[in-house]
Amino acid sequence: MYRSLTLLMALALSGPASAQDAPELLGTWSFEIAVAEPDRRCGEMKTIGEMNVTKKITARAYRGHTRTHHQTERCGKIGFADSDFTLRIRDNKITIEYDEEEGWASDTLLLKGTEMTGADEDGIGFTFIKQEQKEETVAAVNIDMTELNQFLGELAPGFNQALRAEYGAKMLQNLRRTGLSRDEAKEVALKTIERMTDCVMDLVREEVVGMNTPLEKIKQNQRSVLMQPEDVDYREIECVYDTALNAGVIIH
Repeated sequence: MYRSLTLLMALALSGPASAQDAPELLGTWSFEIAVAEPDRRCGEMKTIGEMNVTKKITARAYRGHTRTHHQTERCGKIGFADSDFTLRIRDNKITIEYDEEEGWASDTLLLKGTEMTGADEDGIGFTFIKQEQKEETVAAVNIDMTELNQFLGELAPGFNQALRAEYGAKMLQNLRRTGLSRDEAKEVALKTIERMTDCVMDLVREEVVGMNTPLEKIKQNQRSVLMQPEDVDYREIECVYDTALNAGVIIH
């Protein structure tokens, strides 16, 4: 798992389990951990991980994909990290080796029934729980794309203004150092802020569609379901960071 979420082995195994008694590992496993200290800008935070075991490749080995992110009080979902992995089982000991090299380390977990238990770097225990397959499907809410685009268009200026306040002056300064005139630097900076705004609005669009909630209801309760421009830590949004970097601005 991502380095900040590295798991350590539980102290003792509860006892051997035969291959016949082992639960089916294929499926989705998830966990949540509340972060002790709230973030200054984003408020209360919890870390959410989801592990999808998708394919059995041998009697004791599986392949899959895992993803983690932080769910915050005011900034929505931030800090995404994901990797494919190989999972191996021996008795009730699970080992996971991740394909992603940077920031990831192998994990060892204890399997008991439909739970995989471990502890983080600080010794705080948590458990992956296998999610039940639901036979009933929730009907998809039909969102009118024209109305959604109009709604996002109303939100965009607030994000654009917040991004200009956050990065505009520094971006102009860095661009001027490259030899551009003031007018040229201003033009590049404004275009870069527009690209940043577009990437943030794509995330908001994804959030709205993923909620599967009527648009009118979302509009009535915006603060609880959408990121607010003044509260967002834009340094944690990967596409904002990449856009700024392309314009010569390093976000610390």
